[in-house]
Amino acid sequence: MSLSYIGEVYERFLASPDAEVIAIKGGWGVGKTYHWNNMISKESVACSSYLKRYSYVSLFGVDSLESLKYKIFESCIDIEYVKDGVNDKTLNKNMSNLWSRYGKKGIFHFRNIPATSGYFSMLESFLFTSATNMIICLDDIERRGKNLSILDIMGLVSLLKEQKSCKVVMLLNSSQQYDEDYDKYKEKVVDQELDFLPLPKESSEIAFNSSLLLDDLLAKASIKLGITNIRVLQLIKRRALIIEEIIGEESEEVNGRSINYWCFLYGVIYAMPLMKMSLL
Repeated sequence: MSLSYIGEVYERFLASPDAEVIAIKGGWGVGKTYHWNNMISKESVACSSYLKRYSYVSLFGVDSLESLKYKIFESCIDIEYVKDGVNDKTLNKNMSNLWSRYGKKGIFHFRNIPATSGYFSMLESFLFTSATNMIICLDDIERRGKNLSILDIMGLVSLLKEQKSCKVVMLLNSSQQYDEDYDKYKEKVVDQELDFLPLPKESSEIAFNSSLLLDDLLAKASIKLGITNIRVLQLIKRRALIIEEIIGEESEEVNGRSINYWCFLYGVIYAMPLMKMSLL
């Protein structure tokens, strides 16, 4: 599906106060995260009247359900400050909000528990209790730690939707084989699953977005070749800039032909290992 259609889905998703889950499946490097971040930044003010907070979590290396719950708490920010991102100020505010909600009685019942690994697991789960009425994005699910299962993730997403009134976006790599638990439970948990398939023109507009002659040449060539992987396009542009510097002051025709040819030669040489990685 094109980016314009995915954008319409995001707009409807963010405009509705209802708790729901959408799963976006796309190949490596096609811009799933970029497009979502762009949409939530634009639409954050519009949805702040009913959902005040937002949490973006990369599951890269997250190895337990307790750690994932804490990540959701740690990454939580007020929706109107999405562009500013997470910092010490946002974490302090989260702790302050938790203190206001539960008070000393809720926090200090941990004092008499021995400081073991179990203690910290209980603390992480307790902090997670504040994750209500939020927009949550779970990214890099295929890069999670080996001890965090898809079943754990699906169960947590279901809890966030059904019991905590959250809206959840799951960004999934379509080149990865998820275990049977995803297929088994997605009908129960996921309200809408979409394939993220940008058109070559849409990808080129993201990767080559300046008014420079170089970007214009690269855009035209990438569209003809049907390249949609934004990371590969960005890699090609970096090589093309090097070639452009080497060529120096030549006629526009010579410059254009040279860049058009050599940048894609370099791009293919350097991009092929990355493109193969996306198919593993």
